[in-house]
Amino acid sequence: MYGALGKEKEVAMDRRQFIKKSGLGALTLGLAGSTAAHAVSGKAARKAIEWSIKRKNWKSLGPLDLIPQLNQGQQWANESLIKYGTVEPPNSGKRSMRSACMPAESCAHHYAMTGGPATLKALKAAVKTFRKYRHEARGRSVPFADISKLGDKPTIEYEMISCHVGRNMRGMRAAAHVLRDEQLLHEVAEELNWWIDNPLAFNHEKHFFDARIFVDEKGKTIGSERKYTMNMGGSLACAMWMVGNDLGDRRLKDYAEDQILNGIAPHQLDNGYFPYNIGHKYELVDGIALDSNYYHALTLQVISPLLAYKEWSSNPKFAEMMRRGAQYLRRLTFDNGVVKHPRHIDVIRARKLNFLPKSPWGITVDSALVHARIYKYLGEEEALPQLSKNLRWLHWNSPSCVPFLPSVCEGGFSHNFRQVMLMAWEGIHLRQKGIRDVEVVFCRVKTFGGNRTNCWPSIKAHKA
Repeated sequence: MYGALGKEKEVAMDRRQFIKKSGLGALTLGLAGSTAAHAVSGKAARKAIEWSIKRKNWKSLGPLDLIPQLNQGQQWANESLIKYGTVEPPNSGKRSMRSACMPAESCAHHYAMTGGPATLKALKAAVKTFRKYRHEARGRSVPFADISKLGDKPTIEYEMISCHVGRNMRGMRAAAHVLRDEQLLHEVAEELNWWIDNPLAFNHEKHFFDARIFVDEKGKTIGSERKYTMNMGGSLACAMWMVGNDLGDRRLKDYAEDQILNGIAPHQLDNGYFPYNIGHKYELVDGIALDSNYYHALTLQVISPLLAYKEWSSNPKFAEMMRRGAQYLRRLTFDNGVVKHPRHIDVIRARKLNFLPKSPWGITVDSALVHARIYKYLGEEEALPQLSKNLRWLHWNSPSCVPFLPSVCEGGFSHNFRQVMLMAWEGIHLRQKGIRDVEVVFCRVKTFGGNRTNCWPSIKAHKA
């Protein structure tokens, strides 16, 4: 589990030096079209893949359950993906690969739970966008799609930002599992191995992937950000480990384990808080950080999928890290279930922060998903009341007219709606309680062929 990686002095080297030092021999590793996953782990191409995202016998508990409410937002995204290959409009007006790849994770799980043909068509459209632009748009903006469809000269960029790449590749991995597309899974591994093969991407002394790699128009690496950020490294590492596990690629898993266990874990404070990055200056008031709490929650969220694997859930170091991080989130939570950023509102009023605090939607939905997985895979009883409070607040407080979609754009879908879809996949339901209220219910749902669905209600929620 702790796959040791030899320390390597961080130096700028040309690709030939790096290949030789990495033990890859005369293998050519072009930045576009690398086949490192196959070359390093020959068994990867021959391993029988265990497709883990299978159709479920998902049974609704009523009109206020998650899937009935999520259908509206999913169909909105489906329409955009089918028409453009991306969810429109893009976050902050800048279209990137995540406009296709991150929504694909929601599409894959929605299809697995509903079998909806439009969702399957949207998923295939997202895969088509990934395949079309993953080389052409690497690290730079290029013309996108049909100009007449999206206005004046639209572009798309495949940003070499580790957090985006990690979440993008999780989306494409999910698509590969639903479509049973082994070639797509190898293409995802190729993108992840790019970060291992790149001479500037991984700092062996810090056990960390860089936040961003810069490339020129020909795809050649010209620099890196030299910043080592918890949620970014965790996002990339999570995707690496999951894909490495699918393909039997030990190298991907080793780097992922090194990043998480030796890179991220040592920086967690005793109170459970993760600073934004290595060297981040923070201030604590009564044990609560005055900034970066949103990214603390995001760090937990991007590595929480690993809890589904026994290798991780049974690892004391990882399990304790997740528990302590979740305990810190509960200290930020108000009685109505919203998680504030930060909890000390008086600090904001006193103008002691030099940034605009994040909306509570992102941190609250991340908290809900993290606690859903901690309850399911670690059996942490305190996680269920927290999940119940968070999800009920999200249920009652959607800023848009679409349930669980805080903003009708790619960002609202990818960064918030998608997490609620993944909660439904983990077995979380909403059941109507009285006329206006709902309660959170956890169900263990059999895949197709099973005979029973076992459900346990959470603590009774307060009436809205």
